[in-house]
Amino acid sequence: MAQLEHIEAIERRLWGTADTLRANSSYASNEYFLPVMGLVFLRHAYSRYLAVKDGIEDSLPTRGGKKRALSNEDFSRISAIFLQPKAQFDYLVALPVYDISQIDFDRLKQEFERSPKKRTTVQDLRQAVETRLQRLMQKNPLRTNFQRYFEEIIVNYNREKDRVTIENTFAALLKLILALDEEDDRAIREGLDEESLAIFDLLKKPELSQAEIKKIKSVAADLLQTLKSEKLRIDQWRDKESTRDAVRVTIHDFLYSDETGLPVDSYSEEDVDRRSNDVFRHVFRAYPTVPSPFYTMQP
Repeated sequence: MAQLEHIEAIERRLWGTADTLRANSSYASNEYFLPVMGLVFLRHAYSRYLAVKDGIEDSLPTRGGKKRALSNEDFSRISAIFLQPKAQFDYLVALPVYDISQIDFDRLKQEFERSPKKRTTVQDLRQAVETRLQRLMQKNPLRTNFQRYFEEIIVNYNREKDRVTIENTFAALLKLILALDEEDDRAIREGLDEESLAIFDLLKKPELSQAEIKKIKSVAADLLQTLKSEKLRIDQWRDKESTRDAVRVTIHDFLYSDETGLPVDSYSEEDVDRRSNDVFRHVFRAYPTVPSPFYTMQP
């Protein structure tokens, strides 16, 4: 999985820090493991905090010309953590002396214990990842690789819950969270929105040229727009054979056409048939109505 392999460098730096602590401090590994991993999670939580903070502040009511103060609940309702100024990542790294071996681990633990979600435990992380995975997979059916990786982590965790297994599970879950961050941003990197990205993923195949990839992105966006502008707006379209078939035919003919469809040189008629069926199954599941409830729900 490319996104997970990309995170290996972060993990190596983390364990390099652990080696430094092992050699140069009096702490045992079970004393500093969670705080060190906590720093990685804090960086994730801080990125999420910054991503949603402005939007929350813009939505706050005012009284006498003064906006209401931010609260824990403002952040927790959208799966974020309200970080006090001295618990924020940038504050920690800007301290006059930033020597990780001198960090007050007990204080860092207390900061995480004050989090309303308390996600520094394996069970809390597991629940957070599971919820996020469910949301991502509802939007895009081809994200099953993340689900398989998550299930492997849990199987290993359930097999034996000794200290080493718990530590390794915590590290693996954090690694998966970072990979999910990458996946959350992939639509932007591809120049698509989340809805078009799902169609694009269903249409693409290996070994395409850059020109063909650009073409398929356009096909994905145009096909979705065509469906949403008419066929998917029919009330309860999934309940009637005639409206289901109309959607199915629209998808197939759009992908088959020289003018609107998949590149003829790279996609056989069988490829078109198979991808038409894949797109129809996705649309049937994700678009009971327009707009889709899966893409309009809170992150």
